[in-house]
Amino acid sequence: MTSVTIIGSSHVAALKTAWARISAELSDRISLRFFAAPQPAYGKLRLEPCGRYGLPADADAKDAVTVEKVNGATSVDLNAAEHVVWVSQNSALTFCARLVNKLDVYGDGPAMERGTLVSRQAFSAFLGAHAERALPSAAWGQLKARLMVTLTPRLSETVTGSSDPTHRVVAQAAADGDRLQRALSQYEQAYAQALARNGHALLPQPVDTLAANGLTAAAHCEGSVRLRDNSAHPAEDHAHMNTDFGERMLRALFDRLAGARAAAEHQMT
Repeated sequence: MTSVTIIGSSHVAALKTAWARISAELSDRISLRFFAAPQPAYGKLRLEPCGRYGLPADADAKDAVTVEKVNGATSVDLNAAEHVVWVSQNSALTFCARLVNKLDVYGDGPAMERGTLVSRQAFSAFLGAHAERALPSAAWGQLKARLMVTLTPRLSETVTGSSDPTHRVVAQAAADGDRLQRALSQYEQAYAQALARNGHALLPQPVDTLAANGLTAAAHCEGSVRLRDNSAHPAEDHAHMNTDFGERMLRALFDRLAGARAAAEHQMT
């Protein structure tokens, strides 16, 4: 039996509803617990030196009610599990989109033809530096449990038709062929390497959930629900993913853990 605790923000809802769908199939092999909170409560969760993760003792009463409602508790002992998966710890989508819009890295230039030519080595250095800044704090390295991080799901490709100005940078980059996808793939490689140097691992978004432009395929955003009460997100929500997406993430996780266990057992023989 492999024990896993999944923590994170409102993006955990997709995995939580997916587990409700497939748990009967896997519960003899996987012991899975969730501990998550929507914003703003999520931003106030803290990791204690003992491995306990949750709201501090002096937390706002409203936040405590929210976290208790979602999880049945205001904290969780992360060291009670073999593996901790941190959902939505980091997103480089807007960062990569800004670079793609301003820089010509791949020799084909940005759509607006106003990019500054930079070498692939310099671009890799930009991504590597950003990845280093996004690493979990040193306290996470003190956990007995093994930490695996996922990036925030990439926005749905439906964002390209959005009139919301906050999505303009990403929409512009996504309309420029596959340059955004290439930049995001490079960033994921840099982040995975940075995590590995610190004893952690990256669980990337499954390739089969992505559209050609590097964003999440629209089908994985339709019908997403809120972590707080399982009510539906509005149609203009391009950030939260649905149960099908969550199932793909969970199966990718379980395959990864099974492979690591098999490799460890092989080394022992």
